[in-house]
Amino acid sequence: MGNVAGAPNADLVARDKSGVPWLYLGKGDGTFTARTRISGGWNTYQRLIGISDSNNDGKADVLAYDQEGKPYVYHGTGDRQDPLAARETPRCPTPPPTRRSPEAMA
Repeated sequence: MGNVAGAPNADLVARDKSGVPWLYLGKGDGTFTARTRISGGWNTYQRLIGISDSNNDGKADVLAYDQEGKPYVYHGTGDRQDPLAARETPRCPTPPPTRRSPEAMA
């Protein structure tokens, strides 16, 4: 995903089936630390996308789309104890990505 927690290595944020997001800190050797719970209630989102640094602070951010397709951005903080700031509505919202069938791409 990129540097969310402030270390020089790329981190991973993943959501489980219950909607709980977890942080896996990158070790720099292609492996990650054990997961750390960073929030809850992310089952309200239909899509989560790791995006580059959308606010130019040097940390990767997360773009989330709710069930109605409304986008929100969570900015990376660089703090491993609290790696994502409170959600914000993006200044330039984009429609949620759609999935295409292989036939539609041909």
